[in-house]
Amino acid sequence: MTNVPIPFSPDPAFDRKMRLVAKELAVDIMEPQTIIDKFSMTIEDWDAVVQHPQFREMVVEEKERWHNSLNTKERVEVKTWQIIEDALLKFQEYLHSPTFSDTAKVQLLQALQKQVGVGQRDGNIGGPVGERFQITINMGGEKSEHDVTSGGKLIEGTAQETGQ
Repeated sequence: MTNVPIPFSPDPAFDRKMRLVAKELAVDIMEPQTIIDKFSMTIEDWDAVVQHPQFREMVVEEKERWHNSLNTKERVEVKTWQIIEDALLKFQEYLHSPTFSDTAKVQLLQALQKQVGVGQRDGNIGGPVGERFQITINMGGEKSEHDVTSGGKLIEGTAQETGQ
């Protein structure tokens, strides 16, 4: 490390960069060189960040946040995406391999598509799947067909005028 002058004037961009680097170190998935590359930093930028007096506090805060029991879902999701990303080249190799069965190729593609949401409707991502219903409002004399829930329930009603 080189001794780099530490900026003492408040610099929101520098503070943000310190926080982002602290978070990446707390998550502990990337190597420092990868973090440097990710944020387009120079070695001097890196040294300035890690030598800053507030940086250690930021790392401690980010580690506490990352390892908090309320953050389990995010940790699992991030790690799952990392595993998938690391395996993508192997998956690609399987998909183009003549020895990998066509059934297995289709299943692999379906699993990947499901993971990234390909082929799902925008409104349905992460939502419940299955039952559906349709609401029909009759504005006059014609009666129309009703599509009901899978349980076969039809709820009918009439509009009444209020005397206001």
